[in-house]
Amino acid sequence: MGTSAVGLGGRRDRDDDVVADPVDNRGVLHGEAIGQFHQHFGRPGLAAVQAADQVMITNHRPLAANIFLWAAKNLVKMQAYGEAYENAGKSYGIAIDMGLLPVRKESALILADCSEKRGNIVEALKWLRLSMHAADSLDRVSRDHEIRRIEARYNFEKKEKENELLRNKASLQEQKIRN
Repeated sequence: MGTSAVGLGGRRDRDDDVVADPVDNRGVLHGEAIGQFHQHFGRPGLAAVQAADQVMITNHRPLAANIFLWAAKNLVKMQAYGEAYENAGKSYGIAIDMGLLPVRKESALILADCSEKRGNIVEALKWLRLSMHAADSLDRVSRDHEIRRIEARYNFEKKEKENELLRNKASLQEQKIRN
């Protein structure tokens, strides 16, 4: 049994305190279905879903994208492909808006997997292509970053050599003046 406390609805409860849990055994919170996530992950799962909704309100969208992605990955493991698709779709949408290439790539892969598992091969192919596009963009960004790093190092070393030559030249001139 877990012992961590989770805030819910303005009060704090232990995650193993099922009696005080406002989510009933059908996965309904205040009359709204929240799906299988709570059934399999209990209060921590519910807290994660609520946290994602809360960070969307406070405009911490990159964090929300990662929470939705995390939820989608876990729902795929539970074979809850409909809910996984929904969470991955939210994550993908935020990733597109915010330019989060790694999240975009992973979300598209999950969307492709869910589409395939649900029998929609054409849609799965579309998501797979989008995932490959994001992967290519990530590779390009990584390559560009490495090129800039190497260029900066080259330019630094070049300047160091130029400075050393100038110091040597100045030293030689000083010696000539003394002699």
